[in-house]
Amino acid sequence: MRKWDMGQKYEDLKKKIVDEINRLKTRKNIRSIKRLAYLLIYGIQLRNGARISESIEAFYNFLSGNYEKKENKLVTKVRVRKKKYPEYRDIIFPEFIPLYLINKIKNYRLDITVISAKVNCRRILGVNSHTLRYARITYLLERGVNPSIIAKITHHSKINFILEYTQEKIAEKVNLSIY
Repeated sequence: MRKWDMGQKYEDLKKKIVDEINRLKTRKNIRSIKRLAYLLIYGIQLRNGARISESIEAFYNFLSGNYEKKENKLVTKVRVRKKKYPEYRDIIFPEFIPLYLINKIKNYRLDITVISAKVNCRRILGVNSHTLRYARITYLLERGVNPSIIAKITHHSKINFILEYTQEKIAEKVNLSIY
């Protein structure tokens, strides 16, 4: 059976992102800078359970200083995709990524598209970019967050989608633990 999060754990993906950032953060060649930019986008996506297009928009917002501080976190607003009418959501800059990296990348002209981000996610992390979104959903579910709250956080328009997914995860866990 195919799992929504492809069996990838939030903490494992976070570690991959952080390890790769640590490997690249002192390099100054354009290839490393671009890879670093992709990693920031994936960190944003993972931290927020966002769609890749929302994460790219948030990345550019953080680069341009288009954010505010809320409860000691950097927050920007992005347009939610897949909505009939304009809707916006908060995106939080990941606590596990050093903020100074934004300044390091700021001076480079980067043209990151949804397609290039998806392709590079497979290359860099070995997963589909949407896996990052569902790893966050699983992470929140495992911490007891109500599925309707998860749907609000991730801006799923249909609660049934989240309920189906979360019930599948809970059923799997129950089935494994009861004999």
